[in-house]
Amino acid sequence: MNVQAQQEEGILTVAVEGKVDGATAPELESRLVEWLDQGETKIILDLQEVYYISSAGLRVVLMGAKRLQNKGRLVLAGLKPEVKEIFEMAGFDTILDFYDQPGAARDALLPG
Repeated sequence: MNVQAQQEEGILTVAVEGKVDGATAPELESRLVEWLDQGETKIILDLQEVYYISSAGLRVVLMGAKRLQNKGRLVLAGLKPEVKEIFEMAGFDTILDFYDQPGAARDALLPG
């Protein structure tokens, strides 16, 4: 798994690449917690290059969303159909917003 982050206009875009499973989810979690502790409140998880996510990865996403629940927003972008299906089966489509592309997610997080 590879993780790259870019801050622009108050929005942190986190591009994740590869597989998010029990072996790699702890790294994503520690980085996400670090960004949240630094005060990030608008986060896009760009999952265009993720081809698999396990329950450990889902837990990390849920943790980030819960921490931002009353003070910000975490959204998902670019999910491959097989990854989106995993999120939907877990019921995440009822609690998180999904966007086809990071640009659409950015537009949704920008004020006005």
